[in-house]
Amino acid sequence: MYVPDVDHIASQRLTPYLSHAHGDPNRAMELYLLDRKLSAAVFFEIGIVEVALRNAIDRALVGKYGPDWPGNMALPVDRRTTENICEAWAQLPGSFTRERCTSGTMSGRLLAANMFRTWSNLPDEGTTTGLAAPRDRADHDLIWDRPTLLAAFPGSSLEAGGQGVQLTRKWVFDVVKEVHVLRNRIAHHEALINGYSMPGMKDPSGHPLRRSIEEGLAACRTLARIIDHHLEEFLTNDSTAEKALADLRSAAHA
Repeated sequence: MYVPDVDHIASQRLTPYLSHAHGDPNRAMELYLLDRKLSAAVFFEIGIVEVALRNAIDRALVGKYGPDWPGNMALPVDRRTTENICEAWAQLPGSFTRERCTSGTMSGRLLAANMFRTWSNLPDEGTTTGLAAPRDRADHDLIWDRPTLLAAFPGSSLEAGGQGVQLTRKWVFDVVKEVHVLRNRIAHHEALINGYSMPGMKDPSGHPLRRSIEEGLAACRTLARIIDHHLEEFLTNDSTAEKALADLRSAAHA
């Protein structure tokens, strides 16, 4: 069976595997391939949750701002979120956007065209609007009052209560952000064998913050659970991530 040659992998990308393989390039390649299998298994879960997330947010915002919420000027979003939505709109076929502009209705095609960053930016606190004062800041807490949070995330109150914290927009954002970071690390094919970085975040010692893949999986399932506990059950029962992780750990310590 053909196995990719180490020459196909940049030396810097192979470094974390070589350290576990004591410099043996063949063992390093074995670990690399197991790591890629783990990446694919985790991305399966993220893909399920990402689609559920955007539909959960859409459901809540439709209830509050109507079916055309992406174009509703009453929706107090910040500049980056507006740009996310506009970029997604610009990628759609002209025949579709012309029809929707005149009919006043949106569809799932616009939702699907938005990347994960849109669904992470929407529950964030809000930044500048790009307008002059006093319209220069967007407060996303005005969007995410408790009824709207619960409309999107029915299990969030129970989950937050179980953690001994209050349900807030920020608490939901932190859950979403954890999955967003993991999604991006995997999309850029970063190694998971030593965990993954949390850009811009520091641990209590001031060092760059890292998460283990176990923590990443837990975050993904927490997000699934606050959307629908049955979704979390599905991921847990159908996932191959634990086996892929066990295979990688076993090989790394062989």
